This record gives sequence, structure tokens and C-alpha cells, in this order.
Amino acid sequence: MPEHTITLFLKDNNKISKAIKVSNDTSYDELLKIASSKFRSKIFTILSNDGCIYDPQMIKSGLKLYCSTKIINGNQFIFVPEKTIPVNIVAVNSYICDESIKQLQSLQKLEDVTDIFGMPDLHVGKGCPIGAVTLTSKTIYPHLIGEDIGCGMLFLKTSLPEDLVGKKLTKIASHLDLEGPYNNTSLEFIDVTKFSNYENEKAFLDDVGNYFYNQLGTIGAGNHFLELQKIDKIFDANFAEQYGMQQDYLYLTIHSGSRGIGESVLNIFEKNHCSDDYKNGHSDALLWAKCNRRNIAKRFSEQVNGCHLEPIVDMFHNYYEEITVDRVQYTVHRKGASATNNELIIIPGSRGSKTYVVKPIKNDITHGFSVSHGAGRKIARTKMYDIINDASVDDKQIKIFGSEIENIVICEDHHLLYEEACCAYKDIDIVIDDLVKLGLVVVIASLSPVLTYKYRSAR
Repeated sequence: MPEHTITLFLKDNNKISKAIKVSNDTSYDELLKIASSKFRSKIFTILSNDGCIYDPQMIKSGLKLYCSTKIINGNQFIFVPEKTIPVNIVAVNSYICDESIKQLQSLQKLEDVTDIFGMPDLHVGKGCPIGAVTLTSKTIYPHLIGEDIGCGMLFLKTSLPEDLVGKKLTKIASHLDLEGPYNNTSLEFIDVTKFSNYENEKAFLDDVGNYFYNQLGTIGAGNHFLELQKIDKIFDANFAEQYGMQQDYLYLTIHSGSRGIGESVLNIFEKNHCSDDYKNGHSDALLWAKCNRRNIAKRFSEQVNGCHLEPIVDMFHNYYEEITVDRVQYTVHRKGASATNNELIIIPGSRGSKTYVVKPIKNDITHGFSVSHGAGRKIARTKMYDIINDASVDDKQIKIFGSEIENIVICEDHHLLYEEACCAYKDIDIVIDDLVKLGLVVVIASLSPVLTYKYRSAR
């Protein structure tokens, strides 16, 4: 063997298992043949001991030339066999755009990823699609959760009668205001001592500061909402009765998250790359999001003659959790997906279509321990501006407000009305039908909106 050699290592399942030495004048093609024979794999990611990843195309002209100009003799290379991680689309008839599938496929390159799933509501997101579930053996990837950590749904039974319509409902709509600081905020819904490094409520509030505290009890913009709903149909009377669901009353669904905290946690991680800080911040954001939804409900109750609210289910759909199956541990990242270890799951459509209450009947890795969190977007937000602006005056109103179900919509932000037009979303009935056909859920009830609160105005 010549004096100058390069050491090649095989790294599989995060362990160095084999090592071979080759001559420094070995061509790249010869090197691949040797590695393929010795390591029994045809495709590799190549790492050097300086931590760089080397693109095979950069050194296709010959390893010797590349080494003489870029790498010192005797450098070590780690060959990591590229395993093809299948992208599983958990859908039958739901519309899935090609770009969202490409985003899912890009996750195959992440180290330690074991499984990738796209739900029926899959659509394009920032970096990672929404409606996506990604499993790793231990690594946490914050961007696979996104900035709104803890975003989820709170579903409650109200004491308002099902036949609340006309002037009484209009009066509620005219007075309902969930913007700006909520003066009667309470942290009674959460145990502050569970927050990282906080001994009491005061220490927590002093740390998060007024910026975040002033957001507690507010819904936020985007696709977040509060919706008053009536039961359209009960499909499973036994389950409905078990959870106290009756057609005589109205129900409340609140979709909101951790507001500024989740974004702050992600920004700090991207700046410092400290996994422990992220884990602590993630826990804080989950509790804050849950508390935020409860305060929104409390705020609503106070403005609607103190109506009684009975929580039925509160669930997250932007977060990670660790699951162990047959002694194998998975880190499950969800970005717009609901866990099937919930007793009940709330799956809303657009603001002009039904919301479904379902019970998961299957909870395993074949679907990433998850199902859809909503209908999912069909048309991008930016595209909706063009579609509506190009419409005639009459058609514009139809595109913005046209829906299968008439209801009162509270939203003074015209841009948000464009973005959140009903036609921008997939058909929720098809999404639910997919989950039923795949044997993942049974439908307990469907609800129709009577009042949807999106965003009144900033104060």
C-alpha cells in the first residue's frame, strides 16, 4: 500500500462498523466500486472528518485531484449508505398536490429519519408541508414542528340552546371581541411548576414578559378561529352519549396555539442550536397554548352572558412526542396532524363547512400514530388574492363568503377573508371518508357552524 492513504469508514445506524484503506491516487469511480463491494451498498453520503458533506459530483473527476487541492493526505472519510425512506400518503381520494409530496420527499435526506407520512389534509408549508408526520429514532428536528408549537383544538359543550338564532345570535356576534389584552387572564388551568425552571406563577410571568402575557386569551390570525356550532348529525349515539354530546346545545371549537412563544422558541433554537433549550421551550409552549385556549373560552363565556362551558377534548397538532413500541423508541414530529392516542379528535373543515368529531380506532406506526387535523388547503394564500381580485363584483362575494352552510362570520381583515375563503380548502367530507375507508376512525358526530370568529381588529 502506498505511503499516502485515505481511510474509509462505514457508518450505519449511527455506528462505525467497518474501515478500509485505499491509495490516495484511487479514482473516484474505483473508490465507489471498492466501497460498494466492501460495504455492500451502491449509494453513499460521504463525510470527511472535518464534518463536511462532499457532493459526489464535485469529485467525479477523480479523488486524487480533489484531494490534492482540497483535502490533506491521510484524511478520513465516512461512508453512510443512503437508505430510501418511503413516503407514505395516508389518503385515498383527497387532493394531494405534487409540491407537497416533493416537500415530504425532501425529508428523506435527514439523518435518523425512519418513517414519513402525509395525511389527507397534506399541503405545502414553510420548509416542511402541513399535514405531515415524521418519525426519527431519537433526533428532534424543530422545523418539522414549525413555529406555532402547541397549536391545537379545544372542543367544549356550551349551555347555549341549539335553536339560538336570529336577533339573539346577531347580538352575541356584535359584542364578541377577543382581541387585545385580556384583563381577567388566569393561569389556573395549568400547573406553572411544570414549566421549565419556574417555581411559581410570578417567576413565569416575569420571564415571558408583557409581550407574551398580553397575547394570552387571543386567537391570532391565519387559520385560527373560534366557532360556535350546532350538531348536524349524530352517527354513533352510544359514543356521543358517553361524551355528553346532545343535539339540544351548541358547541364551541377553538383553534389556536402558543402565539408568540412558539415562534420565539424556534428562533432561539435556530440561533443557538441547543437541543435542551428547545425541549424546555417546547414544553413551555405546549402548556402556554393549552392555557391560551382555555382563556379564550373563559373570555367568550364572560361576553356571552356567562354561559357554562364544559371541556370535552383539548388536543395538540403541532408538537413532538416520544413513543415506544415493542421496545423501539420513536420521536414523532407532527406539523398539522392529530395523535390517535386521543380519545376523541376534532377535525374541522373551512369556516363554511362541517366539523367532525371522530374516535380513533387504530393507533400504530402504519399511519404514524396520527390522522388529519383539518381539511387542509387546496389553494395557496397568495394565489387566493389573484383568484378573488380577478373575479367580478358579484362573483367576488361568492368566492369570499360562498359556502355550503350559512353562518355569521366575524372578520374585519379583508386580506384574511381572501386567504381563508371557503374555496381555498379541500372538501372535508372527502378527508373524513378517507380516514374511515382506511379504518383509522369512526365518526361520532358532524357539526355545522352558526358563528365563526376569525379576527376583529388589532387593539
